[in-house]
Amino acid sequence: MSKHDDVVKALKELAEKYPHYSKDRIFAYLDRREPIRIPFHTYTHYYYPDLWAETKRYKKVDVYEVWYTETEGEAIADIYLSAKIPNLLDICIVCVKTSKDSWTKEYAENIIYTVLEDLEAKYPSLKSLRAQGNVDVAEIGNEELKDKVKLKESLKKQFEF
Repeated sequence: MSKHDDVVKALKELAEKYPHYSKDRIFAYLDRREPIRIPFHTYTHYYYPDLWAETKRYKKVDVYEVWYTETEGEAIADIYLSAKIPNLLDICIVCVKTSKDSWTKEYAENIIYTVLEDLEAKYPSLKSLRAQGNVDVAEIGNEELKDKVKLKESLKKQFEF
C-alpha cells in the first residue's frame, strides 16, 4: 500500500468514527463503487475523490483529497470538481510534505483560493465556500507517514474529527 493510500485509509477510519457522518455514506476512492455525480449543462461527471462522507443531519458532503504526487493541474481539477458538488459542505485537503519541493499547506491554500476566486467570478453562489471557511488544509510529513498512530492523531487534530 502506498503512502497516499495509508493517508486515505487513516481518513476513512477517522470518518467512520465521526458521529456527524452517516456510517453507510463514507466512500474511499479505493472502493470505486460510489462516485459523486456532478451535473454540468450537457452531461454528468462521475467524480471519485480520495474520500467523501455525507453528514447525517443535512445530507451535505465533505470531500477529502490527499495531495502527494498530484500535479498542479490535478490539484486544480480536484478543487474545481469539489466546488461544483451541489450539496458540498467542506473541501478538506491533506498536503503530504516529504521533501523540499512537496506540497505545503501554504502553497495549497494559494492554489485553492485562486481557483475559488475564479469560480466565484463566474458562479457567485460559490462565494460561501471561502466566506464561511469551508476549506480546510492539513499538512503531514515523514514523521506522521512512518507511524500510523501519529498520522491519525495529526489528521484528527487538524480536521477536528
